Amino acid sequence: MNWDQLDWHILDRLREQFLRGAPGDYWRSAADLANYDFTFAQRIGWKWDAVLAELDRLGWRPPPGPVLDWGCGSGIAGRRVCEHFGLAPRRVFDRSTLAMEFAGGERWRGQPPGVLVLSHVLNELRELPAVIEQAEAILWVEPGTFADSRALIAVRETLRDRFHIVAPCTHRAPCGMTGSDWCHFFAEPPKGVLADPNWVRFAQRAGIDLRSLPYSYLVLDRRPFAVDGARVIGEPRRYKGYAKALLCEATGVRDTMIQKRDRSLKTIRSGTLLTLP
Repeated sequence: MNWDQLDWHILDRLREQFLRGAPGDYWRSAADLANYDFTFAQRIGWKWDAVLAELDRLGWRPPPGPVLDWGCGSGIAGRRVCEHFGLAPRRVFDRSTLAMEFAGGERWRGQPPGVLVLSHVLNELRELPAVIEQAEAILWVEPGTFADSRALIAVRETLRDRFHIVAPCTHRAPCGMTGSDWCHFFAEPPKGVLADPNWVRFAQRAGIDLRSLPYSYLVLDRRPFAVDGARVIGEPRRYKGYAKALLCEATGVRDTMIQKRDRSLKTIRSGTLLTLP
């Protein structure tokens, strides 16, 4: 697939289905999946890149065992995880046979996964997949909307007594996110995308902002894993000589002023881990 081969009518139809939240399978053909994987799925892949980079910073490595991409769609999430960590085998499951064929990998036959990958599936779930109880680790990425973040927080609260929390939380205590705040972060597109005329045309036609890649995520592991510090939630508000940021830590969520003398303000961004006095 390349930009000259792209079928804009397929993308228009898929976009309309996504916006309407149409029930059932999105995919009518392998061409649907190929066009989706080349465009919309890449934006999901950029979110996964941000999550995987954070796991590298934390020094986390996946447990042994196969990777299961559950609700795989075109397979973008499972491919990103396996390529990043050099994992195999990659198994796939989706209600759509077309999706599993396109995603590649082995069909899942109920085997316990080492790493369970879930991506942009919350809006289609009525209950948590039973395979969660078999997994050694879970990597889960969703959109960064208020509703999706809150839903993922509910998942965290359900599972935190059975798994250690790797990220984004720095603790295993009850979530302190209340009121109008929500746990979300911002990924960046690869260099050159914003100036690429093909991506610009796609963004204009799809009505999306390539600069805005909000996401929420949750990484769980049955093995103990400790993280020190407080996590910056959302984007800091910057002022002359200081910034204000929403920080999450075991004692709760607090709006904190960060002076320039405490830390270089240029390094503080969505998702940064801070250790402050």
